[in-house]
Amino acid sequence: NLSKIIITNNTIDSNNKGNRKIRGGGLVLGYPQAATFTAVVKQNVISNNQVGGLVNYTGTDDFQAPGATLVNDRNNLWGNTVNYLNCQAGPNSLCKEMSFPASGSGEMKGYLQGETGEGSAGIGYIHKDSDYTELPSEDK
Repeated sequence: NLSKIIITNNTIDSNNKGNRKIRGGGLVLGYPQAATFTAVVKQNVISNNQVGGLVNYTGTDDFQAPGATLVNDRNNLWGNTVNYLNCQAGPNSLCKEMSFPASGSGEMKGYLQGETGEGSAGIGYIHKDSDYTELPSEDK
């Protein structure tokens, strides 16, 4: 019986390029049934995934459930078809393009940061510098 999962300090990039409609995306919580556990999702980069970046699966149309209880903080979701599906951005979340080492434009505390974009990629949250002043530390 799963009660809690912890997902921290990961890079989840470019998944589901085959455009699978169900269970597709970067990080999918619950499937084939809606999740009934708590998911702690912190300090992750989730980018360039088809269908969704962070997906909280809530079941089929006939059998809806609340899905996972999500503790979502300090994640950077960017460039996904939809960044958040059946969940919301957490406090201190970013929606900022990241350049990975092959194309990075400058180092910032172990992460390479690219150009900032103002597009929200279909989510209701746009990063403001006052919301989040530094990227997550790698040594936590």
